[in-house]
Amino acid sequence: MVSTVHNVDSAEHVTNPPSDTEGLAAAAWEPPSRNGDVDPWPEGAGVSFDDFIREQEALAYGEGGFRSYGPSWASRPHKFGGSEYKRLVRVLRETRDAIAEARLDEQQCSMLADECEKVTRYARSLRAADPYQTVWANRFDLTGRGSALLPPLEDILLDVDGGRSRASVTFGTSYVGAGNAAHGGAIALLFDEVLGLTANAGRSVVRTAYLHVNYRAVTPMRTKLTVQTQIDRIDGRKRFVTGALRHGDELLADAESLFVELKPWHS
Repeated sequence: MVSTVHNVDSAEHVTNPPSDTEGLAAAAWEPPSRNGDVDPWPEGAGVSFDDFIREQEALAYGEGGFRSYGPSWASRPHKFGGSEYKRLVRVLRETRDAIAEARLDEQQCSMLADECEKVTRYARSLRAADPYQTVWANRFDLTGRGSALLPPLEDILLDVDGGRSRASVTFGTSYVGAGNAAHGGAIALLFDEVLGLTANAGRSVVRTAYLHVNYRAVTPMRTKLTVQTQIDRIDGRKRFVTGALRHGDELLADAESLFVELKPWHS
Protein backbone atom coordinates (compact mmCIF):
# COMPACT_ATOMS: atom_id res chain seq x y z
CA MET A 1 0.00 0.00 0.00
CA VAL A 2 1.35 3.41 -0.96
CA SER A 3 0.45 6.94 0.14
CA THR A 4 1.73 10.05 -1.64
CA VAL A 5 1.12 13.66 -0.66
CA HIS A 6 2.13 16.76 -2.61
CA ASN A 7 2.08 20.25 -1.14
CA VAL A 8 1.50 22.47 -4.15
CA ASP A 9 1.92 25.66 -2.15
CA SER A 10 5.38 24.60 -1.01
CA ALA A 11 6.31 23.07 -4.34
CA GLU A 12 6.02 26.43 -6.07
CA HIS A 13 8.97 27.61 -3.98
CA VAL A 14 11.21 25.10 -5.79
CA THR A 15 11.31 27.22 -8.96
CA ASN A 16 14.90 28.14 -9.92
CA PRO A 17 16.64 27.12 -6.69
CA PRO A 18 20.07 28.66 -6.13
CA SER A 19 22.98 26.52 -7.33
CA ASP A 20 24.90 26.94 -4.08
CA THR A 21 24.27 24.65 -1.13
CA GLU A 22 24.46 25.53 2.53
CA GLY A 23 24.16 23.89 5.90
CA LEU A 24 25.54 20.38 6.24
CA ALA A 25 28.64 18.96 4.73
CA ALA A 26 26.00 16.40 3.80
CA ALA A 27 25.10 18.57 0.79
CA ALA A 28 27.32 16.28 -1.28
CA TRP A 29 25.66 13.07 -0.10
CA GLU A 30 24.20 10.77 -2.72
CA PRO A 31 20.86 8.98 -2.14
CA PRO A 32 21.60 5.58 -0.58
CA SER A 33 20.44 2.47 -2.41
CA ARG A 34 18.73 0.59 0.40
CA ASN A 35 15.21 -0.15 -0.87
CA GLY A 36 13.13 1.44 1.85
CA ASP A 37 15.39 1.45 4.88
CA VAL A 38 17.75 3.90 6.58
CA ASP A 39 21.39 3.55 7.56
CA PRO A 40 22.20 2.02 10.99
CA TRP A 41 22.32 4.60 13.77
CA PRO A 42 25.98 5.39 14.59
CA GLU A 43 26.91 4.43 18.14
CA GLY A 44 27.02 7.44 20.45
CA ALA A 45 25.56 9.82 17.85
CA GLY A 46 22.99 12.49 18.65
CA VAL A 47 21.71 14.43 21.64
CA SER A 48 18.35 14.30 23.36
CA PHE A 49 15.57 16.65 22.27
CA ASP A 50 15.77 18.55 25.57
CA ASP A 51 19.55 18.99 25.22
CA PHE A 52 19.05 20.20 21.65
CA ILE A 53 16.56 22.83 22.82
CA ARG A 54 18.91 23.98 25.58
CA GLU A 55 21.74 24.25 23.05
CA GLN A 56 19.57 26.28 20.70
CA GLU A 57 18.52 28.62 23.50
CA ALA A 58 22.16 29.15 24.46
CA LEU A 59 23.01 29.98 20.86
CA ALA A 60 20.08 32.35 20.57
CA TYR A 61 20.64 34.26 23.77
CA GLY A 62 24.36 33.74 24.43
CA GLU A 63 27.27 35.86 23.31
CA GLY A 64 27.45 34.17 19.91
CA GLY A 65 23.91 35.10 18.89
CA PHE A 66 22.33 33.07 16.07
CA ARG A 67 24.11 30.47 14.01
CA SER A 68 24.89 31.47 10.45
CA TYR A 69 22.63 28.83 8.90
CA GLY A 70 19.42 30.34 10.20
CA PRO A 71 17.42 31.38 13.25
CA SER A 72 17.40 29.19 16.31
CA TRP A 73 14.23 27.37 17.32
CA ALA A 74 14.57 29.16 20.63
CA SER A 75 13.79 32.45 18.91
CA ARG A 76 10.24 31.26 18.22
CA PRO A 77 7.52 31.87 20.81
CA HIS A 78 7.13 28.83 23.05
CA LYS A 79 6.26 30.06 26.52
CA PHE A 80 2.46 30.23 26.17
CA GLY A 81 0.75 27.74 28.45
CA GLY A 82 3.74 27.39 30.79
CA SER A 83 4.79 24.02 32.18
CA GLU A 84 1.16 22.86 32.53
CA TYR A 85 0.58 22.81 28.77
CA LYS A 86 2.64 19.63 28.45
CA ARG A 87 0.30 17.96 30.96
CA LEU A 88 -2.74 19.22 29.05
CA VAL A 89 -1.46 17.57 25.86
CA ARG A 90 -0.94 14.30 27.72
CA VAL A 91 -4.44 14.43 29.24
CA LEU A 92 -6.01 15.14 25.84
CA ARG A 93 -4.31 12.07 24.36
CA GLU A 94 -5.23 9.89 27.33
CA THR A 95 -8.87 11.03 27.22
CA ARG A 96 -9.08 10.28 23.51
CA ASP A 97 -7.58 6.81 24.01
CA ALA A 98 -9.82 6.10 27.00
CA ILE A 99 -12.94 6.88 24.97
CA ALA A 100 -11.62 4.76 22.09
CA GLU A 101 -11.16 1.81 24.47
CA ALA A 102 -14.50 2.16 26.27
CA ARG A 103 -17.66 0.10 25.84
CA LEU A 104 -20.32 2.81 25.92
CA ASP A 105 -24.09 2.77 26.05
CA GLU A 106 -26.24 5.68 24.89
CA GLN A 107 -26.52 7.24 28.37
CA GLN A 108 -22.75 7.12 28.88
CA CYS A 109 -22.18 8.70 25.46
CA SER A 110 -24.59 11.49 26.38
CA MET A 111 -22.81 12.13 29.70
CA LEU A 112 -19.38 12.23 28.06
CA ALA A 113 -20.64 14.55 25.31
CA ASP A 114 -22.10 16.91 27.94
CA GLU A 115 -18.78 17.07 29.80
CA CYS A 116 -16.81 17.59 26.60
CA GLU A 117 -19.14 20.40 25.55
CA LYS A 118 -18.46 22.18 28.86
CA VAL A 119 -14.73 22.04 28.19
CA THR A 120 -15.27 23.20 24.61
CA ARG A 121 -17.30 26.22 25.70
CA TYR A 122 -14.61 27.20 28.20
CA ALA A 123 -11.82 26.77 25.63
CA ARG A 124 -13.72 28.87 23.07
CA SER A 125 -13.98 31.68 25.62
CA LEU A 126 -10.16 31.80 25.60
CA ARG A 127 -9.77 32.11 21.82
CA ALA A 128 -6.67 34.13 20.87
CA ALA A 129 -7.10 37.25 18.78
CA ASP A 130 -3.77 36.54 17.05
CA PRO A 131 -3.05 33.00 15.74
CA TYR A 132 0.59 33.42 16.75
CA GLN A 133 -0.54 33.64 20.38
CA THR A 134 -2.06 30.16 20.37
CA VAL A 135 -0.27 27.33 22.16
CA TRP A 136 -1.24 24.39 19.94
CA ALA A 137 1.67 23.45 17.62
CA ASN A 138 3.56 26.62 18.63
CA ARG A 139 5.58 25.11 21.49
CA PHE A 140 8.90 24.40 19.80
CA ASP A 141 10.37 23.35 23.14
CA LEU A 142 7.99 20.34 23.19
CA THR A 143 7.99 17.27 20.98
CA GLY A 144 5.54 17.58 18.11
CA ARG A 145 5.48 21.32 18.85
CA GLY A 146 2.91 20.59 21.54
CA SER A 147 0.24 19.22 19.21
CA ALA A 148 -2.00 16.56 20.75
CA LEU A 149 -2.95 15.45 17.23
CA LEU A 150 0.38 13.66 16.88
CA PRO A 151 1.24 10.36 18.55
CA PRO A 152 3.62 10.95 21.46
CA LEU A 153 7.34 10.81 20.61
CA GLU A 154 9.79 9.61 23.27
CA ASP A 155 13.54 8.97 23.55
CA ILE A 156 14.27 11.43 20.73
CA LEU A 157 17.87 11.64 19.54
CA LEU A 158 18.94 14.40 17.14
CA ASP A 159 22.22 14.27 15.23
CA VAL A 160 22.15 17.71 13.61
CA ASP A 161 25.59 17.49 11.98
CA GLY A 162 24.80 14.06 10.56
CA GLY A 163 21.27 15.02 9.51
CA ARG A 164 19.59 12.20 11.47
CA SER A 165 16.90 11.65 14.07
CA ARG A 166 15.55 8.67 15.97
CA ALA A 167 12.60 8.31 18.35
CA SER A 168 10.24 5.84 19.98
CA VAL A 169 6.53 6.08 19.27
CA THR A 170 3.44 4.23 20.47
CA PHE A 171 0.13 4.49 18.63
CA GLY A 172 -2.63 4.74 21.23
CA THR A 173 -6.06 3.24 20.62
CA SER A 174 -7.46 6.46 19.18
CA TYR A 175 -5.15 5.99 16.14
CA VAL A 176 -6.73 2.64 15.26
CA GLY A 177 -7.69 1.78 11.68
CA ALA A 178 -9.25 -1.38 10.32
CA GLY A 179 -8.31 -4.71 11.85
CA ASN A 180 -7.02 -3.24 15.13
CA ALA A 181 -3.93 -1.85 13.38
CA ALA A 182 -2.59 1.70 13.28
CA HIS A 183 -4.36 3.88 10.72
CA GLY A 184 -2.32 4.54 7.59
CA GLY A 185 -3.04 8.25 7.84
CA ALA A 186 -1.61 8.32 11.37
CA ILE A 187 1.59 6.71 10.08
CA ALA A 188 1.87 9.36 7.34
CA LEU A 189 1.27 12.06 9.97
CA LEU A 190 4.08 10.60 12.08
CA PHE A 191 6.47 10.56 9.14
CA ASP A 192 5.66 14.14 8.14
CA GLU A 193 6.43 15.31 11.68
CA VAL A 194 9.68 13.38 12.21
CA LEU A 195 11.00 13.92 8.68
CA GLY A 196 10.24 17.62 9.13
CA LEU A 197 12.01 17.63 12.50
CA THR A 198 15.12 16.22 10.84
CA ALA A 199 14.95 18.67 7.94
CA ASN A 200 14.44 21.70 10.21
CA ALA A 201 16.56 20.98 13.29
CA GLY A 202 19.31 23.58 13.56
CA ARG A 203 18.65 24.89 10.07
CA SER A 204 16.57 27.46 8.22
CA VAL A 205 12.85 26.73 7.97
CA VAL A 206 11.49 24.31 5.36
CA ARG A 207 8.03 23.04 4.44
CA THR A 208 6.84 19.71 3.08
CA ALA A 209 6.65 19.65 -0.72
CA TYR A 210 6.37 15.88 -1.23
CA LEU A 211 5.75 12.85 0.99
CA HIS A 212 5.60 9.23 -0.19
CA VAL A 213 4.89 6.37 2.24
CA ASN A 214 5.24 2.64 1.60
CA TYR A 215 3.31 0.41 4.01
CA ARG A 216 5.32 -2.79 4.34
CA ALA A 217 3.54 -4.59 7.21
CA VAL A 218 0.68 -4.16 9.66
CA THR A 219 1.62 -1.60 12.31
CA PRO A 220 0.59 -2.78 15.80
CA MET A 221 -1.26 -0.66 18.34
CA ARG A 222 -0.12 0.06 21.91
CA THR A 223 3.39 -1.18 21.08
CA LYS A 224 6.64 0.77 21.31
CA LEU A 225 8.06 1.26 17.82
CA THR A 226 11.15 3.01 16.48
CA VAL A 227 11.14 5.69 13.80
CA GLN A 228 14.41 6.84 12.25
CA THR A 229 15.03 9.48 9.58
CA GLN A 230 17.96 10.98 7.74
CA ILE A 231 18.77 13.68 5.21
CA ASP A 232 19.95 11.94 2.05
CA ARG A 233 21.03 15.04 0.15
CA ILE A 234 20.64 18.79 -0.14
CA ASP A 235 20.24 20.54 -3.48
CA GLY A 236 20.01 24.31 -3.10
CA ARG A 237 16.81 24.95 -1.17
CA LYS A 238 15.70 21.32 -1.45
CA ARG A 239 16.26 18.80 1.34
CA PHE A 240 15.57 15.14 0.56
CA VAL A 241 14.78 13.13 3.69
CA THR A 242 13.94 9.44 4.14
CA GLY A 243 12.65 7.49 7.11
CA ALA A 244 11.69 4.05 8.38
CA LEU A 245 9.28 2.78 11.05
CA ARG A 246 10.23 -0.51 12.68
CA HIS A 247 9.07 -2.96 15.33
CA GLY A 248 12.29 -4.57 16.41
CA ASP A 249 13.91 -5.77 13.19
CA GLU A 250 10.66 -5.75 11.20
CA LEU A 251 10.22 -2.89 8.73
CA LEU A 252 6.62 -1.63 9.02
CA ALA A 253 6.73 1.42 6.74
CA ASP A 254 9.23 3.70 5.03
CA ALA A 255 8.99 7.16 3.55
CA GLU A 256 10.68 9.49 1.07
CA SER A 257 10.16 13.23 1.25
CA LEU A 258 11.19 16.58 -0.14
CA PHE A 259 11.30 19.69 2.03
CA VAL A 260 11.87 23.14 0.54
CA GLU A 261 13.54 26.05 2.30
CA LEU A 262 11.23 29.04 2.51
CA LYS A 263 12.09 32.37 0.99
CA PRO A 264 12.22 35.24 3.51
CA TRP A 265 8.75 36.51 2.64
CA HIS A 266 7.29 33.01 3.23
CA SER A 267 8.90 32.46 6.66
